[in-house]
Amino acid sequence: MCAEAWPLTLVWLGMAAAGMRLGLHHARRSPVYPPDEAFGDETDNYVQTLGIGA
Repeated sequence: MCAEAWPLTLVWLGMAAAGMRLGLHHARRSPVYPPDEAFGDETDNYVQTLGIGA
């Protein structure tokens, strides 16, 4: 109902959503996150164990 009374509210909400989307996109591309290569090859199909004997 608030948006019907004040259509400018929809504009502000749209701008806020677009700003958050751009901010998250920028944060995801920042060098703080490690590159995908840091996690190794996903095609490795071996089980990694701790080498603890029973």
